[in-house]
Amino acid sequence: MHNRWNDATAMQCATPLDLRIYTSRLLGADPALVLHGGGNTSVKITAQNLFGDSETILYIKGSGHDLGTIDRRGFAPCRLDPLVRMGQLPELSDAAMVNAMRCALTDSSAPTPSVEAILHAIIPYTYVDHTHADAVLTILDTPQANEYIQQLYGDKFLVVPYVMPGFALARHCALQLASQLQPHHEGLILLNHGIFTWGDDAKTSYDRMIHYVNVAEQFVSQQIHPATATVFAPPVARQARAQLRHDIASALGAAVVLIPQTDAAERAQLAGEQKANENAAKPLEDGGRAPTGLQDSSVQDAAERAQLAGEQKVNNEASRSPATTKPPNVTDTDVQTKLTNSLNAQEKVVL
Repeated sequence: MHNRWNDATAMQCATPLDLRIYTSRLLGADPALVLHGGGNTSVKITAQNLFGDSETILYIKGSGHDLGTIDRRGFAPCRLDPLVRMGQLPELSDAAMVNAMRCALTDSSAPTPSVEAILHAIIPYTYVDHTHADAVLTILDTPQANEYIQQLYGDKFLVVPYVMPGFALARHCALQLASQLQPHHEGLILLNHGIFTWGDDAKTSYDRMIHYVNVAEQFVSQQIHPATATVFAPPVARQARAQLRHDIASALGAAVVLIPQTDAAERAQLAGEQKANENAAKPLEDGGRAPTGLQDSSVQDAAERAQLAGEQKVNNEASRSPATTKPPNVTDTDVQTKLTNSLNAQEKVVL
């Protein structure tokens, strides 16, 4: 895990929020930290309100924003005090929590705060970083997670059992932080979820995240060996499948889903089992071809049969779809042409 901090770039950040944006993008630049832009970050800033009173504002990543490209508009400015007080409530529905968080915004046009905004609020540090780092989750998703955490991190983290993100998680962490947080703690680990680091400046929080993820990566590479699996290439290239889906949808005037139709004989051929392929090609006594997946049961394991059963269910449901899915301005010839192309391309069509 590469530490991307650059002193010269950081010096150009004029405000704490600018630094928050900078380090958020550093985290978002590495998919091993935040796959698909996930995770969240925050900073606590003191500002004057409309009446000239000083209050602490939590700038927390807004729901749906990508850390890799986030800017000021991607952060939700919330008054800190209401969020902290929400963490002290014995119970609160998630819907009520989201509504209360939006009511705490200082800008009504801001995005909805992250579902973990209360958790960020109750952490008594200026900068808070949270990621779902691949290497850390590889450790946290094992039965030996607590043992590994102690071995790797010692007493640097508070460890929280898995709780569904939302008010329940915020409340659990509020109780645990109130009773267990010590000055030597540098972060929070949520089992089966992810890792938090914090600091009173942006660099400290970011450096801690990179350091502890690096520790996890080194451990995983040396101690945990991933399982391997054989993956068969689809019979139709993705680009060709996308074009086919476009053509059929254009003719029908409706959305379609194409499901790759790789039968047992094709899988056997891909694996070099020519005998199974020849058996699959033999016609039945009635002159038709064997149904998909039934040509040679010797090449099907339980997982393949389950997959075929699921595909058959999709076909059955598709066949019961109302005939009105074809708009009146689309001719049967158009549809038949596209369906013929689909069958030639070894695809199933679901309208």
